[in-house]
Amino acid sequence: MSKYKIYGQRADELARAAFKKVTDTAAALEKAENQARVYPQRSGMVDANYAAKSARAQADLLEAKQAHEQAKRELQNIDRELANIRAELERELAKDNRADPDAVDAATMDLLKSGILNTEDYIGLIERHSGNRTMQRLIKGYAMTAADNMSNTQDRQRLKALAMSMNTDSDTLHNFDVIAEVCHRAANNTGMIQHYDSLTAEALQNL
Repeated sequence: MSKYKIYGQRADELARAAFKKVTDTAAALEKAENQARVYPQRSGMVDANYAAKSARAQADLLEAKQAHEQAKRELQNIDRELANIRAELERELAKDNRADPDAVDAATMDLLKSGILNTEDYIGLIERHSGNRTMQRLIKGYAMTAADNMSNTQDRQRLKALAMSMNTDSDTLHNFDVIAEVCHRAANNTGMIQHYDSLTAEALQNL
C-alpha cells in the first residue's frame, strides 16, 4: 500500500462522517415532518392528549430542522479541512523528494553519462531503481534529454511517455483532488452524497 494512501483515508473518513450527519439528520427531519402532519396544530377545543402530541411533534420538528441545518453548515467546512490534509500531503511529498546523495548509484550514473543507453535500457534502470526517488529523478532527467535528441520515432515517443509517467507525485495529488472536488460538490448539493462512492472509488484505490 502506498504510504500516501493514509491521506486519502483521512479525507474519506472526514467526508463519510460529515455526510452521515447530513443524511441522518435528513432522515430524522423527514420523520419529524411526517409526525407533524399526523398531529397538526389545531385551534379551538382539542383533546388534551392530542394537544400534547401535537406540541411534541412541533417541538421535534423544530429541533430536527435545526439539527439538519447545523449538519449542512458543518459540511461547508469540509473544503478547509481537506485543504489542510492536502497541505500535509504536499509537505510529505516534498520531503520524500529531497535529493539524497547517499542514494546515488555510481555505476548507474556512469551508464547515464555514457550516452549509449536506448529506450529499453532506460526502462531497465527505472525498474531497477523503482524505490529510489533520487535516482528516479536523475534517470528521468537523462531520459528526457535523450528523447529530445532523438529523431521523431516511436522510440522517442516511448521514452518521452516513460519519463512523463514517472511523475507519481502529480498522480498522487490528482487523486486526492478528485476526492476533494467530489466533497466540495456534495457540500453545495447534498444530492451528490449518494454518488460519493462511485465517484471516488478509483481515486482512493490509486492514491
